[in-house]
Amino acid sequence: MEKQMAEIYTSKILLKFQDELWHSLLTMPQLVRENDTHKMYVVESSPNDRVCIVWEIAYDKVLDYASCTCKKFESEGIPYRHILAFSRLLINIALPNQYIMKRWTRVAKTQIIFDKQGVKISGKRSSMLMWQAKLFQLALEVIDKAITNEEVSVIMNDGLQSLLDKIKSIVINRKSGCIVEKGSNANNSESLKDPS
Repeated sequence: MEKQMAEIYTSKILLKFQDELWHSLLTMPQLVRENDTHKMYVVESSPNDRVCIVWEIAYDKVLDYASCTCKKFESEGIPYRHILAFSRLLINIALPNQYIMKRWTRVAKTQIIFDKQGVKISGKRSSMLMWQAKLFQLALEVIDKAITNEEVSVIMNDGLQSLLDKIKSIVINRKSGCIVEKGSNANNSESLKDPS
């Protein structure tokens, strides 16, 4: 699996993957229940940790897909140690394609990118995707730091709501052709429209 990913991932992501793969060797999922379509496993945190945390891995036999309650794969896009440990149980020598995010591969920059409608993204729109990725990463960092403290979470929530209101105001004013004086509050100020 490590050799497979060395050929696919960028070097930076490969280092993160190797770290997760190493930690997966210390992780052993335990089967807790099974039916015709699903299996449920639990994984406990390391005995060295101060607080024991239990994660659940749900495996859908029909889709051949496992997801963990830690949601690391969904948020970071790199298979986390719990999923890798589960993959070892199935004796998967190679990592299945559904766990390889295209954005972390070496060919991601050279591939043609299409939007949801199948239209090729290039020029200004591709730089928008880069901005979106940067802003998303920044937002994740802020959320990770704020989530550990309730007071900080409230401040962040209020700040994001205020920011969203300002962005909506700017978008509405641009659509209506209004010019708003810089530094003024768009909701309370008079705006000028282009003459007829």
